Amino acid sequence: MAVDSGPVTLGELLWTLRSYESAAKQNAAQADRLEAQGDTASAMWFRMQPGNFQVNHDRQPDLGRLEAICRARLGLELSSAAVSRIHGELVLSGECGDAATVNSLPIPAAVEAYEALCGTATKRGSGGGEKAATTVKRGRPAHQFTKQRADFAKPLRDKGMTWGEILDGYKRKHRGDREANADNLRLAHDRKYPIEPTKTDKKKR
Repeated sequence: MAVDSGPVTLGELLWTLRSYESAAKQNAAQADRLEAQGDTASAMWFRMQPGNFQVNHDRQPDLGRLEAICRARLGLELSSAAVSRIHGELVLSGECGDAATVNSLPIPAAVEAYEALCGTATKRGSGGGEKAATTVKRGRPAHQFTKQRADFAKPLRDKGMTWGEILDGYKRKHRGDREANADNLRLAHDRKYPIEPTKTDKKKR
């Protein structure tokens, strides 16, 4: 059944998919029991009930984009198994915070983070649809705050400030980035502004 207004966050989507899948299994089991009892009409009614969650691509373009990613990258339909895998990879990457934080990610942000984590971005068709088989390379960062962290740290690091001092200033200015710490500030900085080897280092090589 297509739904006009669907889940907003990745956690809500996962709950919705599991609910649909559980209901579909229950309906199928009930239909089997009724058929075994000879009640084919009632069994048919249960089999005709809405099955797995289906995306309304006009009203839910971000879910359509996620559906395309599941097919192209995971070889799966949009399902709780596919979304659980994406959720787990985002948590393990450490770029988006813990499991609860990933649950609360809006679906567009979760899609962007996963695409960046994989180093690809789904290409949009001329009509706004998704072309699952066509990807465009995109490098890291995977997290929406990575560029912000790197750009904030660069001038302060150039002045010789410690990562602890930089973190204190960052937290005062960017209160929304609750996952920031000295390590991920340093990693974001080093990814965007890698240290160039000195002439001495080049000679040693």
